[in-house]
Formats: sequence, C-alpha cells, structure tokens
Amino acid sequence: MNTNFFSQGYGDTNNNLLNLMISKLNDDSYFHFYAMSAFSGLSLLNRLENHIISAKEHITEWHIIVGIDHKGTTKEALDKYLKLDIDTKIYYTTSAEIYHPKMYIFENAKELLLIIGSSNLTLSGFINNVETNLVIEFSKENEKELDIINSLKTFFEKIEQSPNTRLLSHELIKLLYDAGIILTEKERRKDNSTKRTKEKLHDNEYHDKLYKLFPPISPIKYTQLVEIEDAIPLVQLPSDIREKQRLLWEKKSLPKSDVMQTDTDNTHVTGQLRFTQADFKVDDTKIDQTIYFRYSIFGKEYWAVTKNIPLTESTCVLFRIRILNKDIGEHLLEIQHKPSGEAGQGNFTTYLLWGKISYEIRKQNLIGKRLCLYEPIDENEAYIIDIN
Repeated sequence: MNTNFFSQGYGDTNNNLLNLMISKLNDDSYFHFYAMSAFSGLSLLNRLENHIISAKEHITEWHIIVGIDHKGTTKEALDKYLKLDIDTKIYYTTSAEIYHPKMYIFENAKELLLIIGSSNLTLSGFINNVETNLVIEFSKENEKELDIINSLKTFFEKIEQSPNTRLLSHELIKLLYDAGIILTEKERRKDNSTKRTKEKLHDNEYHDKLYKLFPPISPIKYTQLVEIEDAIPLVQLPSDIREKQRLLWEKKSLPKSDVMQTDTDNTHVTGQLRFTQADFKVDDTKIDQTIYFRYSIFGKEYWAVTKNIPLTESTCVLFRIRILNKDIGEHLLEIQHKPSGEAGQGNFTTYLLWGKISYEIRKQNLIGKRLCLYEPIDENEAYIIDIN
C-alpha cells in the first residue's frame, strides 16, 4: 500500500487535483472508474471532456454518482454527463440528510487507486480551493488490501443500488429543474439564498414525483423500504372498514394544523398529524396518548433515537391511505416520539409526518373531517388511515 497526502491551495496552481486526475485518465492501464461527489460543475467537466473521451477507449466501466443538494450541481453539468455518455446517477433524498462524499477510484488488473478527501467534482474543488486528499494505492496481490478494495466496492454498490439513486436522464433533469431543485449556471450565480429547497417541498407542485423518486431516509434498513406504486395494491380495502377492521384511534374533527391548512400565507404549517387523546377510549377507558401510540400501537416497530436534545425517537411505518373515498395507495411515513412534548404541548408526544403525501393532504379540504386509524387487514400488511 502506498499512501500520499495530497493538498492544494495557497496559490500553488501546479499542485492540484485536476492535473492528477488528467494523468490517471490518460493512463491506459486503468479499465474501471468510480466517482462519488456531493457537487459537480460544468467548468471542470469542460476541462476534462477531451481526456474523458480519450479514456473511454480503455476505461470500459464508468460509475459516477453525484449529489444535487444545496443547488451545488447545475443543470448544464448534468447535461454534460449525458453528452459524454458515461454511466452517471443522481443521489438525493427529500428528507434532511444530504449526500456529501468525495471519492474517486481508478482500477486496473493489479491495483486500485483511491483519491478520497474534501474535493468535489468542481473546478474550485480541483484547482482553486484549499483542499486536502489522500491518494492510496491498494495492491490486489495483498490479501488485506484486497479486503479493503472489496469493502470500497461493496459500499459503492450499496449507494448505487439504494432507492435514492436514480439513473440520469433528460426527463429527470427536466423534473429537477422545473421543481427548483437544480439551477442553471446563470441562475446559480445569481442565487444568494441559503434556504434549503427541501424545506419548501410541501409547497412544490412536483412534491409527489420527487418523494417517489427520492424517498426520505428513514431509521430502518433499505431492505425494509417499500416501493411506492401509483396503482392501487391488489388487496382492496373493505367497502366498510369500520365493520371489518379494528379501530385503533380516531379524531372526529380534524383541525387546520393536522391537515396543513392556514388562515394566512404567512402562517407556518407543520406537516404533522398529532396523535392526541381525542376522547378515544379502549374498553371504555380513555387512552393515555403519551404512551399509547409509541408503545401500544407502534411499539413493535424499529425505533431509533434521531435527536438527543430534546430526545426524539423516529420510525417509519407503512400506511394505506384513503381520502374522501379515494384510495391513494400505500406510503411509508415517518412517526416521531418526543417525550418532552407532553410538557411543552400538554396534549401529545407522538406525531406522524405527512411527508411524501403532504401535497395531497394540503390540496384537499379536510378541515373538520374524521380520521380513523385501523389495524392492518392481515399480519405484515399496512396500517389503514381513512379520512372522510
């Protein structure tokens, strides 16, 4: 294993990652290239274009995954990847987490060369910025180093195959641009706002498409995520759920806050369904809302601490949603439990985040409607939420 510390900045224009990258692209011993970068810019791709085209003669596999958070990757950069015709994917999630790696790999028959550090796939990251990276050469003939090589590939494959990674296409670029997730080069230079696009998703007309393509990351494992389909599942909801399924909870008159309605445009909407007491009884005894939802209904779900101060636990649960007699399918939604909510709010500690169906909830006139939560039709099936 050969390891070198590679730094750039302080006006040294020759010692930069761009020159290193060009030299490796021109090395015809390499046949695989992998890249993970939070941001990607057009200027760097323009500098590398001819070298990439030449390298395609000996690099037979390209695996590039770029992020689009903070509007750091422009529309023109994504268009350039399509023009270069190299395998490029986008990683994105509509939850708060962001995609932030910077890792570049060249592989040949004898070794794997890893560049890992702080440099994004941008001209600033490769030339101008003060950046630090490690350049490590792993030998495939060394058993321990081969284990590291396999670990790197396994991690890359996990991200590449995750439900938040999508193959780049003209249609996807158009959706992301129309939704305001990415900007053109000109728009980005003029955009001085630091407010994250993700915080505005509930107002976005592309909300449902984005949540379907890039689901929020949950505390549960990827293998537990359920693919969201437009079609109604094969198991139909009973025509009269109340007579056939056990009622777990109901709210007889939904307030504005639960269905994302406000009196003015300046009022903040939380996007939460509050699991309050709501005069609901089990065996003629009023439920204790501070423990009923967390431990009685959803106690068997996988809960993880997502915040320490104040203590907050989260899980993701599959729900079958019916609104005003219209079945809108199954959706994986996040539930949060915050014990301090009892003292702060006086009436609830657990709440559901409408998340991917916020747009559908908000566009309906659901104030005063009744919400019923029913047990699953069969074991391992979705819980049922019926609003009518």
